[in-house]
Amino acid sequence: DAIIKAQGLPTSSGGMVVNMEWGNFWSSHLPRTSYDIELDAQSPNPNDQGFEKMISGMYLGEIVRRVILRMSLESDIFGPVSPSLCEAFILSTLVMAAMHEDDSPDLNVVARTLNDVLGIQHVSLKALKLVVNVCDVVTRRAARLAAAGIVGILKKVGRDGTGGIAG
Repeated sequence: DAIIKAQGLPTSSGGMVVNMEWGNFWSSHLPRTSYDIELDAQSPNPNDQGFEKMISGMYLGEIVRRVILRMSLESDIFGPVSPSLCEAFILSTLVMAAMHEDDSPDLNVVARTLNDVLGIQHVSLKALKLVVNVCDVVTRRAARLAAAGIVGILKKVGRDGTGGIAG
């Protein structure tokens, strides 16, 4: 009852909000990594919502976990691979963001998160800095992809700022 129903065609044009459903955007031009491909294949909806899986808060922590897992499997930088690190979606994007924002000299938040959430103990400061860097790369990529999507929409509707500003 709170939503006003349209009564015929509008007589004047006004602004309209449109749900773009851009999460399902798919293109061979998207910079998909092996982490994206694996996450998509193991998701409940493979080959669906590809763009969303690269930019959405639901998935960014999982992408970071997968990168840390691969580093653990291919090197000894984090010691033995913990069972928790192998658990999908154990690292939420909220917790990943807290690690990304850790600016303490000893990266206390990162160390505590690796220990408490991922079961990784006794990590060097160099490895902690590497984790922050991984968080940064994943979040920057998501932000850039989201920005590119917004620019694409603005271009489509003719509001991308290329309309000729003199001066």
